[in-house]
Amino acid sequence: MKIKIPLFFVLVFLLATSGLIIYSLSRYPQIIGIVNPKTKILLEAQELVDAVGNHIMLPEDEFPAISTVTDIDKIKDQKVFEQAKSGDKILVYINKRNIIVYRPGEDKIVAVGTLFYDQLPEETPTPAPTATPTLAPNEADGEVGPTPEASPSATPTTPTPEETPEEE
Repeated sequence: MKIKIPLFFVLVFLLATSGLIIYSLSRYPQIIGIVNPKTKILLEAQELVDAVGNHIMLPEDEFPAISTVTDIDKIKDQKVFEQAKSGDKILVYINKRNIIVYRPGEDKIVAVGTLFYDQLPEETPTPAPTATPTLAPNEADGEVGPTPEASPSATPTTPTPEETPEEE
């Protein structure tokens, strides 16, 4: 005796299975060997750091900024890049102020230098705090008003005769 499965259930099963496969592959592309571009970049950067670390001790508390030399004419005037070639990798440890030029094709460090950069401009001095009038009871009418000592008009603006220099 043969069991007949309605065509509708077969189509629903195939559609659900296809949807599940598509969802899984879009969510987890590494299942079929597709690597997320961000992950790929991080893996390549870590491989580069490991390769350079085989030649020199690197700071462990900092991950470097990495760039590739594409136009040697733009950087050849800087001493650390004198021997650099197009395609060399530059590792910059900002906190440690280290620059490392690495040539991956030959697996060697081309140059090591110190990063020099201008310090941030000094902050402009903040102005001295100005005197703000304090409120004291006004003796005449008992209301609160500014005290004469803190008021700007309480200080004389013209010099007194004792303060003017004598002319001879």
